[in-house]
Amino acid sequence: MGVQQAKKYAYTTLITRASYLAGVLILAHTLKKQGSRHPLLVYYTDGLQQDAVRALELEAPKLDIILKPVDLLLPPADVRVQLIAERFGDTWTKLRVFDCVEYDAVCYLDADMAIYRNMDEIFTEAERLPQDWLAANHACVCNLERDPWAPADWREENCAFTPTSHPEALYKPTQQTPDSRPTWHLLNGGMFLYHPSKELWDDMLHCFNTS
Repeated sequence: MGVQQAKKYAYTTLITRASYLAGVLILAHTLKKQGSRHPLLVYYTDGLQQDAVRALELEAPKLDIILKPVDLLLPPADVRVQLIAERFGDTWTKLRVFDCVEYDAVCYLDADMAIYRNMDEIFTEAERLPQDWLAANHACVCNLERDPWAPADWREENCAFTPTSHPEALYKPTQQTPDSRPTWHLLNGGMFLYHPSKELWDDMLHCFNTS
């Protein structure tokens, strides 16, 4: 019998500007503090200031950070994109985290998060996730601050979290059906779990460049 190879898991995040440096380091520090056994892949673009890159390089060995420089990912020049806010201009580059095909499962975390207990068990859940699926929370569309950039249907009555209550909401999320409100089909891109693969990445990149 052959020896079964251990699965490779990782967390990942993206940084495109120095204002998120503290957030990335806090994320890495809290993952390490809570005893995570998996590295944090930090994708960064060439627009990140050199002193911020150097700070990441200095912290990487002790915080189990793996730095991954990438190019900014932008729609084709002939495609007009209307952003709901200027700060989302770098968001497309987040798709690059799907190219880490050397890992069996990856959990993306936004760079403004902190970890308060070990969450490595999430990779056990990844074993139940079909290879071409993605696991994420619903997007909260309550828009309680009434941000003017939010779509008109971002209201409490259209939020998938509104019919739920704690703690049931943690393990019995609102289920989607073909007839569900459109806002119930939106996911929160701040955290998601997925299986990277070359086929998936190639398909995503093709769709991105041709849609």
